[in-house]
Amino acid sequence: MDDLERLFRHLVHLLAEHQPNRLTAAFQLSELYQSIIPYRTYKKKLGFESNEDYEMAVLRLFAGERDYATVEPVEVREQLVLEAQETNPNPGAFREFAAARVKLNEKAVRSVQTASRSFAPPPPVGEPAPNDEQWGQYAPPVGHTREETQRPPESEAAQRAPSDAATKPIDRPPPAPDCPGCHKPLPTHRRVQYCPFCGCQVAPVPCPVCGEEIEVGWRFCITCGRDGSVE
Repeated sequence: MDDLERLFRHLVHLLAEHQPNRLTAAFQLSELYQSIIPYRTYKKKLGFESNEDYEMAVLRLFAGERDYATVEPVEVREQLVLEAQETNPNPGAFREFAAARVKLNEKAVRSVQTASRSFAPPPPVGEPAPNDEQWGQYAPPVGHTREETQRPPESEAAQRAPSDAATKPIDRPPPAPDCPGCHKPLPTHRRVQYCPFCGCQVAPVPCPVCGEEIEVGWRFCITCGRDGSVE
């Protein structure tokens, strides 16, 4: 499994758990790498060694590799395809089209979900059926099987069945991130570089030498050691 497949599988699982409506609806490119599956949060889970590896996987996804997703408008998709095919591509080229929209391929999504169910652990084994001595007064009457006798009455079965309200999953949006300076919730519908309340820089910036993200408060790049503190 390569970087692109790991990214797509993790993306499908995250959306299915937190925002299932986005599995079938288009959303902005910037939402994917800023709030849904950002590098800082998921680099270890996805096994990315650098921000460049992460951005290259995102670029391949937006470029439509393996038909995992489709970007609109067409002009943006064509530019991303050309960039991904370059000998020395710019992995972060997709950031220039933050407002473009991407839609996941429903067939590819179903394939990931089906594979996950196939590898799910089996349900716990139930208790063994009682023998003749244990049946007692509930022994099956003549002409009936134990299975028929074990089946609870319709009214009792209905009482045991969970209600729709109890089984229906609740689609809750992820909580809005807070500003590290004033701790007020930041907007989620737009790309946020600075807090609109106190002006604090809240988004990491790429190192001008190697492209690794320099997070807020860091002074040096963790990859090349360049002095590039972000205050």
